Amino acid sequence: MKFKAMAAIALASLLTCASAIATEDDGKTIQGVGVGVNQSVYVTFNEPLQVTCAYNTVNLGDPNSAYTKALLAIVLTAEASSRPVRVVYSSQSDGTCVATLISA
Repeated sequence: MKFKAMAAIALASLLTCASAIATEDDGKTIQGVGVGVNQSVYVTFNEPLQVTCAYNTVNLGDPNSAYTKALLAIVLTAEASSRPVRVVYSSQSDGTCVATLISA
């Protein structure tokens, strides 16, 4: 029984780590920015992403968060100037993607 419990914990840890692997895409131009029903700010890109993300969006997070506001400022500036961005994001177990870094 002890072995099964340890194996289950190890498998759960492996799956958690696998879903947290970050993907980096460079040279993406902004197609749009919006707020979803879960009140999370998201961005879509003109070019396809390396990873399949639900609704082809990358979530930036809670619009009240200082970090999300900083990401949003970069995204909106890049969109207004048609500058490409580098985006680093992680795919979640529910198929959504969450940005961890955006730079112009």
